[in-house]
This record gives sequence, C-alpha cells and structure tokens, in this order.
Amino acid sequence: ACRAAASARAPRGRLATFIADAAVQDMWDLVESHEPVFQQFRRCQIAMLKAPAIDLDKPTVVFVGAPNVGKSSLVRSVSTGRPEVNDYLFTTKTLTIGHLWHFIAGTPLLIQGQIVDSPGLRGPPGLDYNMLDQLTMGSMEHLPTGVVYVFDPDPLCHGLLSVEDQMKLRDSLRKKFPRRPWLDVITKVDLQDEGAQAAIEDLCKQYPDALQVSALEGTGLAELNMEIRRLLEEMTRVVRQLQRTKIRQLRMGAEESFVGKDALSLR
Repeated sequence: ACRAAASARAPRGRLATFIADAAVQDMWDLVESHEPVFQQFRRCQIAMLKAPAIDLDKPTVVFVGAPNVGKSSLVRSVSTGRPEVNDYLFTTKTLTIGHLWHFIAGTPLLIQGQIVDSPGLRGPPGLDYNMLDQLTMGSMEHLPTGVVYVFDPDPLCHGLLSVEDQMKLRDSLRKKFPRRPWLDVITKVDLQDEGAQAAIEDLCKQYPDALQVSALEGTGLAELNMEIRRLLEEMTRVVRQLQRTKIRQLRMGAEESFVGKDALSLR
C-alpha cells in the first residue's frame, strides 16, 4: 500500500515505474518466504478438486458388497462412471460417481440419477472399520441412497469374504438399513464350475428376488438397468420429501421474512 501511494505521488513516470517494480519484488519475496504455506494450499486445492461431489438434490444409488466382487464392472456397464477394474483386492479406494438419465414412468420428467461405486466392506457393521470401510458406510448412513448389494458366487474366493460371509454381511447391512430401497444382485453367473453354480443356487434360494448378471457376457444387464431406474424413481420421491421438509424448516425458522422455495436448489 505504501509503495502504491508513493508510485501515485511520483513526479515522473520513470520513478513511478521503479517504485512499482520494487513493490512487485517485495511481493515475490513475501511469496517465497511463505512458499511451504502456499504449497500446502495448492495441495489442498488439488485434493478438493479430485474429491467426489454428490448432489443431494439428485436421486442416488450406491453399489456395495465385499471387496473384488465385481461392483465396479457393473457400475461401468450401467452408468457413465469409469471406476478402475482389476483382479486384485481394494481396487476401488474412493467413491466413484457415474450418472444415468431416466424418464419418470408416465411423466415427461427427466431426472439425472447418480450411481456410486464404493470400496468393498471387510465385514459387518460394528467391525473396526478402516478409512475405505468408513467411506462405504458413510454413503449409506449420511446420504439418501438406494442400495444395490452385489454377491460373488466364486467358491475360490479370490475376494476377501466367502459366499457365506457375504450373506452375513448383506443381512447385517439390511438389518441396519431396513427402509432403504434395496436390490440384491448375483454377479459372475457366467462361471461354469460346480462350486460356483452350487453357490448361485444357494443364493437364489436365500434371496429369490436377486438378479443374476454377468458383466463379461452381458447377461441380465438390461434387467439390472431397469431395476436401477426403479430404485432411482423411489429415491426421487425420497429426495423430494427431504426437500419439502427442508422448506418447512426454513419457513419455521424465518422470524423476520418469509423463506420461499427459491432458497433451495430444486431440480
């Protein structure tokens, strides 16, 4: 500020230029002396840009299950999401979000649904969860989401949990979230060995409404797509109810002025 004032009072333009150059040098010296702070700000900015952003005003469906059961492949098959797909555990280390456009049945209303791929869970609620487990549980505990639970019938268990453990995990999650719109999916039904087929039969007996799909061969993907759209319609009603509740809360809390719907981003 002092240099700016001095530059403005300078009797000659050349002197004003020298003063301005000195001010720029002072600013550069200040930035250099605080470089670690600015670098930390930059790292935080990059991390925030990379963080997944979920719009609470849009219906959301999250894919959950044990590690390496094929959730990411299904998300890639039904949405714009492009999570990493590999044959080793914990490929998914964050929430990956894709989108799916859908017309509400019987109406001209077009909605954009969010399809979320979550890290695999190592065990039922109550376990000493790590950061990845907490991300998945948080997507169900703190967000209005429908749930697609994915089973892997492979008896070789190249994932972390056996078929029996996956069933226990599913039942514990369903008990914790009994009112959530829910869909059970048995993936990798293209496996032909006897153990896998026996596991598929057991899962179908335990969960008769479960869909059987194969991301590799495309089996059941059309039915899965339709069921996800049904979940999105259910979640649209939930989101609208939450919006109406929030509007009422805003109106009740407004003592001096009326708070209308324009206070919310309604879609």
